[in-house]
Amino acid sequence: MRKLLSFFMSCCLLFGTMVTARSEQKLTAVFRGVSVPDVMSFEVPFDTSWFLADSEQYRHPLAQASLGMAVSAFRDNQLGLEHCGDHIQSFLEQGGFQNIQLQEYDQPTAKDTIGTAIATLPMKSGGSVLAVAVSGSGYGLEWLSNFDIGGANVHQGFNDSAKRVYERIQAYLSEYHPAQPIRVWLSGYSRAAAVANRTAVLLIEQNVFPESQTFAYTFATPNNVTKAEMNRSYNGIYNIVGQCDPVPTVPLEEWEYTKAGVTLRIPAQETDSDYLDLLKDAKAYYAHLTGGAAYENNPGVNWLVRQLCLVFLNSCHNVNTYSDGFQQVLSESFAAGGSLSQMLIAGIGKIISMPLVLSGIKNQANVLWTLASEVIYQQVQVMFGVSDSNSWNAPATLLSQVALEHYPQVYIAWVMSHDRPQELYTTSRSFRLVALNGLGKVEWKAADGAFGSLALGQADKSQAICAVMLGGVTLLTVPADQKYTLDFWPDSESASLQIEEYQAGMLSHRKLTYDSLTFSDKGSVHFILPKGLEELPTVEYNGVPYTIRNAEGAIDPTLDAMGSLALSDGLAANFLSLLLGVPAVVLLGSVLLLLRHHHNKKKEQAKG
Repeated sequence: MRKLLSFFMSCCLLFGTMVTARSEQKLTAVFRGVSVPDVMSFEVPFDTSWFLADSEQYRHPLAQASLGMAVSAFRDNQLGLEHCGDHIQSFLEQGGFQNIQLQEYDQPTAKDTIGTAIATLPMKSGGSVLAVAVSGSGYGLEWLSNFDIGGANVHQGFNDSAKRVYERIQAYLSEYHPAQPIRVWLSGYSRAAAVANRTAVLLIEQNVFPESQTFAYTFATPNNVTKAEMNRSYNGIYNIVGQCDPVPTVPLEEWEYTKAGVTLRIPAQETDSDYLDLLKDAKAYYAHLTGGAAYENNPGVNWLVRQLCLVFLNSCHNVNTYSDGFQQVLSESFAAGGSLSQMLIAGIGKIISMPLVLSGIKNQANVLWTLASEVIYQQVQVMFGVSDSNSWNAPATLLSQVALEHYPQVYIAWVMSHDRPQELYTTSRSFRLVALNGLGKVEWKAADGAFGSLALGQADKSQAICAVMLGGVTLLTVPADQKYTLDFWPDSESASLQIEEYQAGMLSHRKLTYDSLTFSDKGSVHFILPKGLEELPTVEYNGVPYTIRNAEGAIDPTLDAMGSLALSDGLAANFLSLLLGVPAVVLLGSVLLLLRHHHNKKKEQAKG
């Protein structure tokens, strides 16, 4: 599939070379970081001749410029209302844009506000470029509309905002009358990406601009429309998303939601065998952008986020259940404001008062308990300074651990560090998670000839197959972009193994549980994991096909179309026992937090 994508991208680049004059300039994009308060900047290319080509031909330099415009459109609230749109104003001025119109940057945010920047650039060849940037960060109470999915075929909150942007574009055209033909260029990040995506659709459907002259590049784009509503391809809209970023997956694909246009995926260690080679340049650019910070992908946290989303899906099976109860809980928890802990407390109080929501959450209590235990366990390790460098990222806060793959600096690092999109974007969405207990060593070999070995019981992100520690359980991530063979050696007379098969961006998965692997000698268990997920894995013991029996004596492995946790009951019990008892960890964590607070207070007093 990557070869097919390479051919497609090569054709686009070849055509682009023929139509592009060498008039490219550099624009400086400036934005305030999400995880850190520092202002960051980077240069992007810009060339008006890009817009002479058909919008349906992807252009990577235009994607880079669009990312620069999207993050420059972030509100910088530390500059005050009067100046929080200064970065996008500067970005557009550098490009020679005129009649720059900023709206609702200078107003306090509310559920129905949306910050936009609209401007025009006359082209020497005739016509003009109409730039439309939507604010995608620093939007405060605008977040409330994210929860408003509604009951129609489009996400109500995103669609309402898109209608407002559409009306502003119409008003702008009436006021300034840009030279024809007009090529419209839209961009946005996160919530703003969904709004820009919907705006582009409205402009095309209402025949304001031809599809070939509508250039929309969006980033970390949430789903915003049902599959039933999609009646055309919208090939001039490109959505660039991270494989392990949870934001582009909501509203859930299991609820039949999707997004208009072509979705291009940034690779992940879970899905791509060549991830580590691609990661090198992204890590270097990330360090350059952030002033030396290290970008550490974290499959363990990705697992945690995926399980939390599964808890939500298993508690709220469809959009109607969400609209009838969960939407109110999320909205009122967020509206409570303050810290993350304050919002959680508000949310718990609301859940208790709503029987429908409470009953759904109760069914997932054991899973939530296990996940909470893992979070506490990892955070205590970090606080003690004994966290494995290949596990959770020690310097990061809990929120930044969980949200890392959604941060703009991660997208910037990937998109800006690679000039060959056919090598960057991946078509591989399939991967497997293998949870192990009672197995001491694994050797692996890939169809492309790569091979390696892992000593189970310790984290290791240095190979194509990644090992993550969850309490005392080892979790392997195995890409399904090619065939892998794995040989496991036991460290006890019996062992348990579980395989979950996923598509990136989806939560539904197939779960295979091997509860009782018994060994009469020191031989290995040989697993064959085929490319893709169409075929089931096969297993051999000392060269003989192994008969898998679960507790009920069934010959086939346990198959579960919608598993709720990547640990079988046996593995979960072992996992929890290794947490030294949850109450003890909670108490220890609380004591350490108090000590840290006391230490920080003394430091502040000393400075004073």
